[in-house]
Formats: sequence, C-alpha cells, structure tokens
Amino acid sequence: MLIGPVFAREATIAPRRDKTYVGRGVYGGFLLLTISAAWLATTGTQRVEDVGDFARFGSALFGLLAPLQAVVMLFFGAMLAAAAVGQEKDRKTLLLLLLTRLSNSELVLGKLASALLQILTFWFVSAPIFLAVGLLGGVSYAQIARVLVATLFAMAAAGSLGSCLALWRDKTFQALSSTILTLAVWLGFWEIVGFGVLGATWGGVSTEALASAASPWRAVVLAARPDGAAITSVWAALAPIAPFLGVSAALAAAINGVAIAMVRVWNPSRETLKNATGEQDTWRQEAVQARLDREAAERRRGQNADENPYSDLADNLFAVEETLSDVEAREGRNELAAVAKAVVDEKRGETVDNVLALGSLGGIGTAPATDSGTSTKAEKAGFDARGLRENLSTRSGVATEESIATGVAPQGKYAVDPSVSSSGKAREVWDNPILWREVRTRAYGARTFVARIVYFLLFCVAAFSLHTTLEATAFPTFAQLAAPTIPLILLSMFLLNAQAIASMTSERDLGAFVLLLASDLSPKEFVYGKLLGAFYNMKEAVVFPLLLCGYLGWKGAVEPSTAVYLFLGICVLYLFVATIGVHIGLQYENTRSAAATSLGVVFFLFIGVAVCMWTMLAFSGSFEAQLQPFLAFMLGGGVGLYVALGARNPSKALAVASFILPPATFYAATSFLLGKPALVFISVAAAYFFASLAMLIPAVDEFDVATGRSTAD
Repeated sequence: MLIGPVFAREATIAPRRDKTYVGRGVYGGFLLLTISAAWLATTGTQRVEDVGDFARFGSALFGLLAPLQAVVMLFFGAMLAAAAVGQEKDRKTLLLLLLTRLSNSELVLGKLASALLQILTFWFVSAPIFLAVGLLGGVSYAQIARVLVATLFAMAAAGSLGSCLALWRDKTFQALSSTILTLAVWLGFWEIVGFGVLGATWGGVSTEALASAASPWRAVVLAARPDGAAITSVWAALAPIAPFLGVSAALAAAINGVAIAMVRVWNPSRETLKNATGEQDTWRQEAVQARLDREAAERRRGQNADENPYSDLADNLFAVEETLSDVEAREGRNELAAVAKAVVDEKRGETVDNVLALGSLGGIGTAPATDSGTSTKAEKAGFDARGLRENLSTRSGVATEESIATGVAPQGKYAVDPSVSSSGKAREVWDNPILWREVRTRAYGARTFVARIVYFLLFCVAAFSLHTTLEATAFPTFAQLAAPTIPLILLSMFLLNAQAIASMTSERDLGAFVLLLASDLSPKEFVYGKLLGAFYNMKEAVVFPLLLCGYLGWKGAVEPSTAVYLFLGICVLYLFVATIGVHIGLQYENTRSAAATSLGVVFFLFIGVAVCMWTMLAFSGSFEAQLQPFLAFMLGGGVGLYVALGARNPSKALAVASFILPPATFYAATSFLLGKPALVFISVAAAYFFASLAMLIPAVDEFDVATGRSTAD
C-alpha cells in the first residue's frame, strides 16, 4: 500500500473518536447557518416570488461560500499537517518510526494523509450542501464541481507544504511559523502579480492568467464565475481551472518528492547525528567518567539517596548510555546505535536544561540551609542537587575542568543555580526560571531567525507600499491604508498564537511536567513566564505592525487620537491571542488538537465576524431586518467559543467572555464603518481584555491541577 500502515491506523481509530463526528457536525452546521442567515436577511427586506429571485439569491450565496471554504481548507490543511508531524518530532516518536521497516513514501504520505483526513471529511460534508445551493438556481453544477475540485487540490498542496516543512524543521513552532509565512508570501506575491504591479505580461502570457494558475484564492474565484457556454463534458467543466490543477498537482508532487527523499537525511538533525556518530573512544571515556561521577554523587547523597526524585532518571540515562557504548564497541558504529544515542543525547540535554532552569526553586537544587536553620524540601529528602547537576552537566560536556578531574561539584554562589555554557562561563538563572528558559535558551530550535527574517521582509514590503501611497496621495482611502497593514497585523497575530501554543504543548511533549511536579514553581510563574516568553520570541511580529500604526499617525494619515486607539487596540488583541494559546495549550495534550482549536478561535473571531457582516451587507439594504442573522451568528459563535475555551474547565467568566466577544467584534466593525474610532477602541479593549483575564484564571488553575498541587495555602 503506497501510504502504508500510518494512514491505516488513523483511518481505523478516527471513527472511534467523538471529535470526528462533532467536527463534521460543527462544520456542516456552520455552512447551513450561513445559508440560513443569508436567507433571513434576504426575505426580511424583499419578497421572493419567482425563479429569478431564487437564482439571484443562489448566485450571491455561492459567491460567499466558495472563497470561505477555500480559506478554511487551505489554512487548516496546512496547519494540521505541520502540527501532526511536529508532534511526532517533539515526542521523539518520529525517530522510532524511522527505525521500522516503513519506507520513506509510506512514512511521509501516510502521515500527510492521516493529518488531512479530518479536513477531507469536511470537504465531503460540504459537497451536498453546495449541491443544495445549486437547486436554488443561478449556479450551475459545473461551477460547483470546479470550486470543489480546486479546493481539494489547494488543500492537498497546502498540506504537503506543511508536512514537508515540519519534517525539515526541528520544532513545532518552527514548522507552524514557516508554514504560515510561506502561505502568506505565496498568496501575497501572486496577488501583486495578478494586479499587474510587476507588469501586464510575462513572456507573452497575461500576469492575471499566471496568478490564477498559481494562487489558490484566485483559482477558486475563477472557478466560481458563471459559465460562458453550455458544458458538454467533465473536461469542459474543469477547463477554466486546468492550469491551476496542473500547477497545484505538480507542486504537491514535488514537495512530497523532496520530503520522501530527504526525510532520513533531515531526521535526526545533522547536529544530533553528528554527535551520535562520534568517535568510539570518546564515547567510552565519557561513559566511564559518568560512572565515576555517579558513584561519587551516590557517596555524597548517603542513606537518603533513594528519596531523590531525579536519581532514577539520571541513573537510567547513564545506564542506557553505557549499554549503548558496549553495543557500539562490540558491533561497531551502526545506524541503530547512532539513532539511539541521538535520542539519549537529546533527552539528556532537555533534562539538563529543565533541571538547571528550575535550579533556583526550593524543590530542585536549592542552596544549603540558611543560618536560621530552615531547610528546603530537597534537603529534607536528602536530595544532593550539586551532585545531580554535576553528573548531568558532565554528561552534557559543559562541566568545568576542575569538576571533571575531581568528580566534585564546584562550591560558591554559582554551585547550583547557574546554567554553564560551552565556554565554561556561568550565567545566573532569573527569579522566574520559566521566563529565563524562554528568553535565554534555544527552546524552539536554533533557526527561528529564519521566520523573523521573512517577517521583516514582509514588513519592509508593507512599509514601502504604505509610504508610496502616502507620498502619492494627499487623502488616501481606507482601502489604500488597510491593504498593506491589515494582512501584516493578522499574520503577526497568527504567529504569536502559534508561538504561545508551541510553548505549552512542547512542555507536555518533552515530559517537562515531571520536573515541575517536584519543584516549588508557582502556577503564576509558569503561566506568566510563558506569556512573556511568547511576546519576547515574537517581538518582531509584535513591534513592526505597531511601528506602521505610529507611522500613520506621524504622517497625518489618521488623526492622532485614532492612531492612539489603533495602537492600544492592537496591543489588547496581541494579549488576547497569546493568552488563548497558553490557555488552550494547557487544556489539550495533543499538539494537533491544541493548534486547531486555538487557531480556529482566532480565525472565527476575525474571519467569521467579517463573513457575518459580508452576509448582512450583501443580502440586505435595511439594518432593522438584519437582526435575525446577526443573532444566529452571534449565538452560534458564542456557543462555539465557550465549547473551545471553557468546556474542559468551565467558569462563569469564560461563559460571559465567549458570548460577548462576537457581538463586541461586530459592534466594533460597524462603529468603524460609521466613523467612530472611539467606540471601536472601547468595545475591543473592554471585550478582549476581559476575555484575556477570564482565561488567565483557568490557565493558572489548570496548571495547578495538572501538577497535582494546590495554592489554597
């Protein structure tokens, strides 16, 4: 079988999950709700009496549903594929799959197909709904077939991109951010080409035709256009989008071909593999030294060593390493030993980072008792943090020469708390070790700068476009100002949300909660450390859009008060999207589910409300008649938000926040259209700041419950 047992397992297990059927029902219900709202808006202002009225309604409705589904399929197909592979990497199960008899194609294509299975079921659910729209008239079945086929090909290409980037990058956040930025660059570039900014023709071919062949958005819009002549065959029906089908199929094949060819080259990473295939003599010397250090630590720990919560972990690491050393010495350097050592090295490194990061807490590696005679939990348990730290740091190759020679940890101020770099220079851990780890270590891989560079280039393009518009136009319109700024702001929010998600799910995937259980780390330190760490790691994505807002106020494109409202409102939205990532990341152990839920909430609030307004404005000319569709969207959206945010940890504050966010967003949008920026700021700031506070309390409580402790005392 080409896609192998990975997909077979997912196809077998998926029907047993409740969320499989819930997801289908929610998506189908969302499409039906959109149709119902549009019908209510239409019948509220005009009488539908003849076939022509039904045809006009069907045509307008199809023009709304087609691009909406394309955006959903494209975005979530790429995100779920990237998150599924990233989760395998974070949990180190991808290396185990590489040790099996699975071929490269079975591994890559099987994982891709299993990740897209849920989205594919959404596509099948939408097919009969689109066909029902065709019964109203105004839309031919050829148009419906073109839209469905174009959406399917776009989803396959986007999913292939997300899967390939996740196999290439080391961490989940790298995969998510790279996928988001690549899609944004791809769509943005072809929009620029399609509008003729770079020329009307390329090589004698219209740039508009080239953009329609390469851009999924333009392809779906083209597919939804009415037929110019009678359709006599399937091939004739698909002829307008044939170039796009060919391009998307070629891209998907090329991307998957690269992933299949390079999956065992990229994984494990070259740095890990290089360490795993080092000299045998060096390995043996390190194992002997580790055993000597462990014996010295055991003598220091004395009778209470059995109560040390980390002695078993350290002993297991050393025992596995010594066993692998013996295997390699007998059988020579082989792929199995190399990969196994790579797993051990990576796990050991993560253990060292977490132990050192938590070193300043009372439960792990605290300093000796003070003169007052007080002692910590660790000291009462006979926990020799110095011995453990020296053993682990020696195995990491970062111990000082004195400690390697004597087997005794250094004494003094930096005997326990600091992280020791490869140069031997000590650094003191901050009062909040979680924030220290987020800021001062490479917790999300060594190549996150690539995403920052790409975002900076997008910022430069947006800033240049905005500057050109302001220099050429004395009184620019809202559309001219929003075109370069709004996409950059939305992109930054998705990146910040992805960073917050990855910061939480990575702790679960790496098993770091085991270390937190034995520490005196407070929930506030953990949650706020993750929040501030997400802002720091995505500081470019946060600062650059704010700079554009300041530039608009400085140039006089907007009123000074409006610029201030815009600046503060965006800051509140940034806090909201980051808090959502942390809140949902604590509730979901599965990275793919957490990413889908968190990004889905952000997607609904900013895209779903826009669709609501689009529906009401497109089908009605009277605001009074729009009450029914408004209530349908707001109530349905509120229920969906509450299920996503508060179903696993209910609270009255979350319930209130879930039901006020959609109408507050709608009110802000309508106030903007009426030219009342003060009302926009007040509604956004009040609703989203309250929602952020409502999520922080369950986030802290969820962390406290997960760690098995209570802060009631």
